[in-house]
Amino acid sequence: MPNNRADEIPAIEGYFRRTQSKRSVARILPVLVLAGVALAASITLLPPLLILPVAVVIALSAALLTLSSRTKRVKVRLANDQFSVAGDGYDLQLRAPFRCKTGVERIMTPDRDRETCFIRIVIDVHGKPLVLEEQVLAGDIPPPLDEIVGVSSALGLADLTSLSPYPGPLWALIQQLRRLERTFASVESDEEIQSLNRLGERQLSSKRHIEAIGTYSAIIRQAPNSASAYFGRGTARYFARRNLDKAVNDLTTTLRLDPRRNDVYRMRALARAALGDWTNLRDDCSAALQFSPQTAELYNLRGNACYRLEDYDGALADFEAAIELEPGRPESYYNRGLARQQSGRQREALADFEHALRLDPEFEPAARSRDALQRQAVRPIKSKT
Repeated sequence: MPNNRADEIPAIEGYFRRTQSKRSVARILPVLVLAGVALAASITLLPPLLILPVAVVIALSAALLTLSSRTKRVKVRLANDQFSVAGDGYDLQLRAPFRCKTGVERIMTPDRDRETCFIRIVIDVHGKPLVLEEQVLAGDIPPPLDEIVGVSSALGLADLTSLSPYPGPLWALIQQLRRLERTFASVESDEEIQSLNRLGERQLSSKRHIEAIGTYSAIIRQAPNSASAYFGRGTARYFARRNLDKAVNDLTTTLRLDPRRNDVYRMRALARAALGDWTNLRDDCSAALQFSPQTAELYNLRGNACYRLEDYDGALADFEAAIELEPGRPESYYNRGLARQQSGRQREALADFEHALRLDPEFEPAARSRDALQRQAVRPIKSKT
């Protein structure tokens, strides 16, 4: 993960103490044994007047040593993505994100007058769980925390309990870890999506359109608001000639997610031309021409739509614009010839068909239209009786 993403998260630290555990009892027991031995020796060796003062001193010393053993502070710190626990025998360092779970245990007092809760986080430290907990009043628990009952007792390991009442450091630590988790998840997701996008582009360029549909669908499942993924899938569906209506839907979704993508109008126009949706084809071409007014292909597409809608004057204007922009495209002359033929301009139509064939002698539609028009021109006129 890039450091600049993690550095945005400020450091969180808090101090915890040990609760009663096998380890803490093992440390306190020698103190108690030594105190007992000292007391027994004082009774045997000292005069009766000194026994009581010495016994009090020994008891106080043992109590202080025991308390010191139980209240040593352990520092827990999360700085950027570095998590550490230090003090009282702990020297742990982890790099986030790491395995952990959070929860709350609710305990009702015997008289059911008050409910006490423990916020907990259980951290996997090299395969061994470490439990941090913070005691709070039930009404002070902020959401969201899942309930975990008896986590500490079930694990049977030493816990670290917050020295300060709520709000203490543990909740802040949990919030920071969740922010880190979301940051890491976002980065990993971004990297995977970028990789899939590159794969989809390679599949499109190598005309593996069916595979590209699957790749862009995988992106959409992870990032349902990815305009580029919908555009890629719509493009692949058009070239695969599969589900052309779904191709139009994908391209329409692209525009909804990113209205500034001007290239969508052209691709959706191609899909609508294949579907024979002439009215919407004309509208898409008009929209695309606002951004690319020097594109002969768009004038040809819109001219075809006008021709199908029997707007022959509009078709002629578009075909002439296409010829002016790219005079070497034979289909533009062929299209204009059809429009002229429908307008009753037979000789001009014949000239357009012949010009298209000079540009491309293998252009069969122009050859068929020319031959049909020539046969019609030489057909004898029947005399009226």
